[in-house]
Amino acid sequence: MLLHKVVDPFHSTLLSVVSLLPPCPTNNVMPSPADATQLLDRHFLEVRARLLEVAATLDRLDRAEGEVTRDARREQIATAISILADAKPGRAERLQRLFSRDYKASWRADMQV
Repeated sequence: MLLHKVVDPFHSTLLSVVSLLPPCPTNNVMPSPADATQLLDRHFLEVRARLLEVAATLDRLDRAEGEVTRDARREQIATAISILADAKPGRAERLQRLFSRDYKASWRADMQV
């Protein structure tokens, strides 16, 4: 049994939530309901289209006037591409963390919410 502290988004209150589920495995790899060939068959065209969109955007940035190679967002994109090329599991989590802010208890005051 695990105790989690979460914010109720509808009432802006802190809740203590008890989880009866076992903690996630330490390798953080979710089991796949389909075999690899089925997954590739199902998602190949969508992934291909998204990769082409990323490549086209990078090409447009290269052709555009001005310089963004030192822009933090461009550096994040380069890091994200490296994460995607890495064969280690957990790419989705690493990408999410790359593009997310660290949690701060004062986020409501900081964001004036």
